[in-house]
This record gives sequence, structure tokens and C-alpha cells, in this order.
Amino acid sequence: MHMKLMGAIAMGAAAAAVAWAGDSPKPEQGAVTVCMSRRGNATVFQAQALASQIFARIGVRLDWQSDQGSSCLSGEGIAITLSDEAAAGQHSGEFAYSMPYQRTRIVVFYNRLLTSLDVSRVPSVLGYVLAHEIAHVLQGISRHSASGIMKPKWDPRDYTEMRGRSLTFAEDDVCLIRRGLAGRVLQ
Repeated sequence: MHMKLMGAIAMGAAAAAVAWAGDSPKPEQGAVTVCMSRRGNATVFQAQALASQIFARIGVRLDWQSDQGSSCLSGEGIAITLSDEAAAGQHSGEFAYSMPYQRTRIVVFYNRLLTSLDVSRVPSVLGYVLAHEIAHVLQGISRHSASGIMKPKWDPRDYTEMRGRSLTFAEDDVCLIRRGLAGRVLQ
């Protein structure tokens, strides 16, 4: 219990440090509804908060709802499933996958995160995994970048930047996200 309290205090301090450092969100240019299971899980809640901060930096608001949300059931939002069981050959070595051309669905291999990472790193890595996959869906295409959040494989330096909450989207990715978000509004 004491460790959980210390972790919560550390997360709050990190969030305050980011805000104090002038990493303020851009003026809002759009919002997207994201529905996800396990909303009550503290690790997932921290990851959702981080993904929201990442998108706020580029002017996009993520509206999190339970997986029962009507906008996700109707296909207007993005539905995220946290899978506890990934078959050995299913998207081998990946933490998640999305279906960018459908523009509505993401599957996160939660069990792989839990078994691949030190427990203290799971919230931040999950937050970046969510940001990466949500970006795929918003962009509406299957592509990766040479740097930043949308790299196909993260290296040790990227994971270090994740710990400091400083890994960002490349400018091309920001443009594609905004274009894709504008397209969602017009549909």
C-alpha cells in the first residue's frame, strides 16, 4: 500500500514538473472518444492520463469512456481492447496493433507489457503504446516514422525519453493526425 502511495505521489510530481517546464497543451484542434476496458485499473488510468497529455501537446483531446460507450459501439469512437492472452505467433514481439483503415479498433497485449517490463515502467510504456496506436487510427494509414512516438521499434534511448515524458510525435505525424481527425469530423 505504501509503495502504491509513493508511486501515485511520484506520478503527480512528474506531471507537475512537465506542466511547470512549460509543456503546455496547444489550443485544442479536435477531440476523439476512446473507449477502453479496465478503466478502474490504476496502471491503465495512469497510462490513459499520459496518452491524454501527449495528445494535448498537439491540440487533440482524448475523451475516455468505458468500453460500453455508445459512440464506440456505433463506430464513432476508437475501441481499445486490453488482451490478457496473445497467442505466441500473434503479432510476435509487439505490445499492440491497430486497424488504421477501419479507423475504430486497437488491441493491446497487456499481458506482454506486464511480462516484458519492470512493473514500474508499465504505466509510461502503456501510455506511449496507446498514443502510438491511437495515432495510427487517427492517421488512417499504416506507416511509421524514423523518429519519435511513431517509430516501428523503440530503442533504449526512446524508452529513456518515455521515462522523462519527452518522447514526442514527429511533425509529419502531427500533420497526419490532424488531417485524419478532420476527416473523422467530416464523416
